[in-house]
Formats: sequence, structure tokens, C-alpha cells
Amino acid sequence: MNTLWYKNPAKDWNEALPVGNGRIGGMVFGRTGHEIIQLNEESIWSGPYRDRNNRSCRANLPKIRELLKSGHPQEAQELGLECMSGCPSQETVYQTAGELHIDYYTEESRGLEGPLPDRKGAFDSCTAYRRELDLETGLATTTFCAETKAPSTAYLSRNTHGSSISYTREVFVSAPGDVMVIHVSASTPKSIYLRAYLDRGDLSGKSFALQDDTIVMQSSSGIPFCAMLMASVPRGKVCTRGNFLIVEAADEVTLYLDIETAYRNGGYRRSGGNTGRSVKSLLGWCTDRALKRLCFAVGGSYENQKRAHIEDFSSYYKRISLSLTGKGKDEAAKNIPTDELLASRAESPELSELYWNFGRYLLLSCSREPGTLPATLQGLWNKDFLPPWGSKYTININTEMNYWPASMCSMGELEMPLFKLLKRTYKHGKKTARVMYGADGYVAHHNLDIWGDSAPQDMWIPGTYWVLGAAWLATHVREHYEYTLDKKFLKKHFKLMRRACDFFADYLVPSADGKHLVVSPSVSPENTYRLPSGETGCFSAGTDMDNRILEHLFRATIQSAVDLGKSEASTDLVRWQDILSKIEGPVITKEGTIREWPFDCEETEPGHRHLSQLYGLFPGHSINLHRTPDLAKAAEATIEKRLANGGGHTGWSQAWIMNFRASLHDKDNAFKSLVSLFKKSTLPNLFDNHPPFQIDGNFGALTAMTRMIVQSEIVDDGVVIDLFPSLPDSWRTGELKGVAIKGNLRMNLSWEDGRLKSALLFADPGTDYIEKAGLYFQGKYYEAPLTDGKLEIKNILPTTM
Repeated sequence: MNTLWYKNPAKDWNEALPVGNGRIGGMVFGRTGHEIIQLNEESIWSGPYRDRNNRSCRANLPKIRELLKSGHPQEAQELGLECMSGCPSQETVYQTAGELHIDYYTEESRGLEGPLPDRKGAFDSCTAYRRELDLETGLATTTFCAETKAPSTAYLSRNTHGSSISYTREVFVSAPGDVMVIHVSASTPKSIYLRAYLDRGDLSGKSFALQDDTIVMQSSSGIPFCAMLMASVPRGKVCTRGNFLIVEAADEVTLYLDIETAYRNGGYRRSGGNTGRSVKSLLGWCTDRALKRLCFAVGGSYENQKRAHIEDFSSYYKRISLSLTGKGKDEAAKNIPTDELLASRAESPELSELYWNFGRYLLLSCSREPGTLPATLQGLWNKDFLPPWGSKYTININTEMNYWPASMCSMGELEMPLFKLLKRTYKHGKKTARVMYGADGYVAHHNLDIWGDSAPQDMWIPGTYWVLGAAWLATHVREHYEYTLDKKFLKKHFKLMRRACDFFADYLVPSADGKHLVVSPSVSPENTYRLPSGETGCFSAGTDMDNRILEHLFRATIQSAVDLGKSEASTDLVRWQDILSKIEGPVITKEGTIREWPFDCEETEPGHRHLSQLYGLFPGHSINLHRTPDLAKAAEATIEKRLANGGGHTGWSQAWIMNFRASLHDKDNAFKSLVSLFKKSTLPNLFDNHPPFQIDGNFGALTAMTRMIVQSEIVDDGVVIDLFPSLPDSWRTGELKGVAIKGNLRMNLSWEDGRLKSALLFADPGTDYIEKAGLYFQGKYYEAPLTDGKLEIKNILPTTM
């Protein structure tokens, strides 16, 4: 299933349908009389870069560490609040571009009664209403029929009283053209009437008509930008009055929208928004740039632009496909509106398939060229000036989760904006490391903004003072490389791993018993402990999540250095190996769970949404069902304890639990988590609900669903594949084509009624790939080489699943 569809217009933003090209985004409400398309442009943020590094930190860091060592966490936290918080505490935030309003009317419903958008008689009686989002083409379409009275014009007076006109409205955001396109057509000539305007509720902005077919909205609040709307009307009247764009008696209308920001100006961007250039000059630059882009768009035909958009969009979308039919294809499911399908058939394979496809659609729509920025906490789509958590890059799991599925779903280039952000962070993170911690390398905390601001965000003891953000992001370099084996990519980005290691080489200190190296101070993200004395705290010297991220980072960096030809006897590798040997491994508590903090304590919130101590299970590689069965058993006990106390209550948390279950080959509970996600944490438009909307849950669930079917890992000189590790009974028949396997391989799989039907592992011709494959299937291990870049897996496996 590739289509979301509904019988009614969106009542609010959580029912609207998202469109985007990576740079420009829109939420389409599909209303008949007064349409709203909420707008975003990825680089509209609240202001320029500021150096917020706290210059009191370096001198007081030894005092904070000593307080922790002597058993005074609350005093350490107080000093940390004063000396480690950013100055000021807040980064910039991602903001809405405003809204495009389109007031539709008819010849006979001219005149207003009451305030907009109420217009008496305009589309009061509509039938055959349908709004949909085609995930394969990236088209949002609204269709309906409207009953009209005979108008006064000579041409239309020949229509009979009560005639019906069919309207079709299509919206997409073109990557080839880099503009939003709104096309309106009707079954009867000269029957399209509309009034459009742009609005942001911005007291520092202004709006005006630029020419007879073009209106403009400018804003100097935050990063200056210009939104521009231009109409193309082959037959009909178009004009502007005030800041309104008006079309009357048209056969069809195409509206083109562009949003240009000062961030696209090289000097402004390189200076962090502190170029010294006047706002007026920057707004003029944005306006000229938008006008040129729209004039070029208007010069082409709508059909050609639509065709180019679909060809481009579907070329990504069709790389991989999933078909789930369960015990048999339910053709009736296609005739059930998406909101009703979600409410009534949470366990159906049809909903699972649609949701999986929607996750891929979202990533393709919010993280690609012509965009240059990664997906925020809300992807590309944000309706607020001050959104929840600033709609920034929350890098203590959420941003990382956004990109877990990119490579495995054969869309690895969609991860490139993340690496661009990390390169910007490197610039500022070097200064933060030096100024705040007296360390080499670079560092980031638990949030980033558009500028890669690496100083601590907020003044929140459980989360702000965590220094592992850049380290976690840097592991994505290695994970991406393992899917592609692209040495050019690895060489270009290796510095991001190496310099993260350099920071911790300076920052780590001996543990209390002198046996290990630990991060101090640190926190287990957003969680709080209670000591036997009753004292609560967040600061500690080392946590299990610290250890697992560092283990992941140092192993990835060491192996990457070897892959790039560096000698294992080199100074860097010897130093990194020594540090790695002093990172404490996972510890099993007396309760049989994975220990979170390096001492005996209780959690103040046993059902906490974060399960940070299970990083080693996923996305790390420290805990594995085959290699470390005792740790895997303890990880399962950790999950059960969390859930027994109300854990997994947010969408992204449930998605992370799904990935844990997939790693543990627990098909029943993995699917149970998915169903819970559908029932408790999914909005009518299939957005993940934290609440409020956060896109990470969509991407985390996409990852888990893929990993329930197949997982891969590079071990020594070969790739190890887990085939159907957590395939639920509801998916007993299906087909997965084009899924990426580590080692620059791909796989096609099909299964029927619980039996393997066909399986092919293959490499793209002319590329380097890992030639040795090992497969876990039904608890047994099989090994075989690829021949001429192919391996018919069915030939070495039993067919019974």
C-alpha cells in the first residue's frame, strides 16, 4: 500500500498531509473553501550563531570531579549548573515560515458575510470528497464535486440550476525545480476563483504585491527570509490587490511558491549570520533569488514539471519495496480510509506495510538535495515559532534515530546532511573542548542547532551536561561506510571520528577503583538515581551508555584507520587500543538487568522513556544474542522491568524497544510494540506522537520493521546476516526487495505461509563488496561465498521457517 487517503479535510495540523523536497516543506489541509498549507524552509531559524561557551568551566572542572569522587553529587550538580551551562543557555530554534491561505469561491458566492474564512454559499454542498498522499509520487491530491447555482456570466448561464463541478487540487514540492507547486483544475471552464495570501503573524515582517501575478512576504525576525507566490493562468484573470493574489474565471491555475533565506548567502552562512550586512540588503537578495527561481518555473509547463518531479521522487522510492499479505491479501483494506485503518486494524499487515512506506517517504521528503540540513526533531515540518524542544537536533538519541534506516533502506545519500552538520559542529566543538574542558579534539552535548552550536543547551541537570553527542554522531560515519565500502567517503569523514577520540583521550579520568577510564561528570540521559542514603542525583563518574558509545566509537575509529591503511603499530592506534582496553564492559546487576550507573542505586523513575544502558544492544554491537547470550538475557530483563513500570510511553521510546526486541529475536513482543505504537503513539496522518509530534518514532519504527525481517553485521572479513530474526505471524507471507546489507550488498527475499520462497544476495556490478557471507536462520549458522557477486541463499537454507 502506497497511499494515505481520507474522506474529510484535515481538522487540524495533526491530520494534514506532509510534502517536501528536503528544503521546502508543506502541510496540506485539503479544505474545500478555505485551504491552508502550512509552510517550512529548513533554514528558517531564530537567529545567528553565538559563542555560548562557559569560561568558568575549565577552572572548576576538577572541583566538580572531586565532589563526585567524595560522594556529593548534588553539590557537584550545583557547581556544574553554574560553570557548565551555556551563556546564555539556549541555542537557536527552528521556526515556521507561516501559512499559505487560499480562499476559494465561485461566481455566484461573491461577497463576504462575517470574517474570513467563512464565505456563505461557497462549497457548502460537496460530494465525492477525497484527499490523499501518494507516497510513490510525492503528490498530495484533493478532489471533490461542488453543487453550484447558475452564474450570471453568459457562458455559464447555459448550465442548469444545481450543476456539479469536479475540482482537483494537486500539491507537490519539486526537487528538480526546487519550488512548491499547487495545481487547481475543474471540469467546467472558467469556474476557478481564488484569493491567496501569505501570513506568518510576524510583527517584524511585511507583505506586498511585487507584480500583477506575484505576492511577497518578508521577515527579518531571526534568519531573514522571503516567501513568494506566483500564479500561472493560461485562461482567466489574474491580478493583485493589496497583498492578495486573485484569480477569477480560470480554467486552471498553477501557483508556484518559493522561500529563500539569507542562510543560502555564502557570506552570511560562513559567518554564522554575523556578516554585518544589513537586513534590508539580505531581504533584497532573498527576494531577487526567489523571483528568478519562480520566473524560471513559470516558463515551463505544469505537466512537464509534474513528470520531472515524479520521475525524480520515484527513482529513490522504488529502490526498495515491501509487500506484506499475512494469511492472504485483504483487498478491502485499500478501500478503508487511513484514519479508520489505523483505528480498526492495528494488527493488519496492510497497516504495517503502509506505515513502513510512509517512513521512507518522510525521510526522502525531509533529508535530501536541494536541502542541505538534516531532519530535525519534527523532520522538515514545524508549525510554531517556539516549537517543543526548539525542534532542534536532539543528539542524545533522537537525531541518531532519524538516520538509522537511511542506509539499510537503500537511501544512504539521505544521511549526507547529517555529516554536513557534524562538520559544522566540528568547527565550534573544537573551541568548546578547549575553552570549557581544556581538551584536544571536539565535543558536543545533547543538542545542536543549524550552526552546529556545541555548547550545552538548557539548564537541565539530567540532560544538559552530557558530553557524548558528537561521539555518538561520529559512529554514523563507520556505520554508513560498512553499508557502502566507499573508501573515498571514509577518508573524507575519518577526521570526525579521530578527533572525537582525541577529546576523550584528554577528558577521561580514572574510575574510583582505578581500574577503568570514565567520563566525569556525566549523566545517563535524562534519568535520575537514588542512593541508599536517599539522596538523589544525575551526575556521576561514568555510566553504561558512556562506556558503550565510547566502545563503539573507538572500535569504529580503529577499524576505519586500518581500512585506510594505517599501521596497527601507529601511535594513534596504540593509544586508542589502550583506552579501549580500559573501558568497562556491561555489568549485570543482582536483579539480572544491565547496570545503568557505576554504583548500587535505584531509579527515581523505573519506567523512564530512555533505556540508555541498552545502547550496546542497539545501535551498538556489545550485546548480541549469539555472541553474548548472558548479556542478551539481562537486556531482556531490563526491558521487562522498564515496561512493567510504564516504560515505552512515548513514540520514539516504543520504537527503540522494537529494535531491542528485533535484536533479541523476540518476534511476538516486537510486533506487540508496533501495535502499541499504532494504538497509542500515532496521529491520524501517521506522524509519530511523543506527544506532541516527533518524527524520530517514525524512523525508529521503520528501522525496527526492516530489522525484524533481516539484519546484517560485518564480523572479521565477512558479513553475518540474520534472516527473519523476528518475523511476526501477521507477516507470514511477504516480499522485501532491494534491502541493503552491510558489505555493499543488497538482498531480495520472498516468503509464503511461513516458508522461504526465494532469496538472493547480490552486489551492484562493478563495485567492491564483501565476498564471504554467513547466515543465521532458525537458530543455525550457514556460510557460503558469493560467486560473481551473487548468492542464491535458498540453495543453502532449509525452506521451513
